[in-house]
Amino acid sequence: MIRKTAIVIGVGAEEGIGAAVCRRFASNGYHVFAAGRTAARLTQVVKTISFEGGSAESIVMDTTDEKQVLALFDLAMSATGV
Repeated sequence: MIRKTAIVIGVGAEEGIGAAVCRRFASNGYHVFAAGRTAARLTQVVKTISFEGGSAESIVMDTTDEKQVLALFDLAMSATGV
């Protein structure tokens, strides 16, 4: 099954507004790539989304690094059929 994909990038994707945005997109049927710097917090967001029936994966990265941001977009664009 092909899922809609959303990329959630930015400060705080692992908590607060960032986590809420991830959960919201996932609850609307999107596969979410939750990006941020803290692996443990991102993992918790993904666990919460999965527990609620959504689909997500965590991407540990620094959004101030252009190469990492481009790599994330490349990953998301190649994720057909997720």
